[in-house]
Amino acid sequence: MWRQSGQYALMAINRLGAIGIDCADPRMLAAFYEKLTGWRVESSSDDFAALRGGPMWLTFHRKADYRRPTWESPLVPKQMHLDFAVDDLDEAQSEALQAGAVMVDPQPRPRDWRVLLDPEGHPFCLCAAIPS
Repeated sequence: MWRQSGQYALMAINRLGAIGIDCADPRMLAAFYEKLTGWRVESSSDDFAALRGGPMWLTFHRKADYRRPTWESPLVPKQMHLDFAVDDLDEAQSEALQAGAVMVDPQPRPRDWRVLLDPEGHPFCLCAAIPS
């Protein structure tokens, strides 16, 4: 059942607590996102890692048969991607590259967002901050 509050309907399930990402190496991928975001790795093993610090947890789950996405090719779809709101696209891009991200080419709308790949091939976007 949902209740009306302002312009949004309130449901009993109304907050996302975590996003889980399949990967080959949870420790390595959690360390990358720790560098990228400044969030903290709270738990780490060969099979699972959890990153805390933002509005929700990012969790990384080892999948033995993980296949790296092929950007802009249907061979292995992107599966998921994260969008990070940033104040300065150039500065955020520089920090992401220093953390180990890779730029994709071509960039679809580089004035509005930048598409990069994490070390296991998951695309993520740096987006010009949108006021809330």
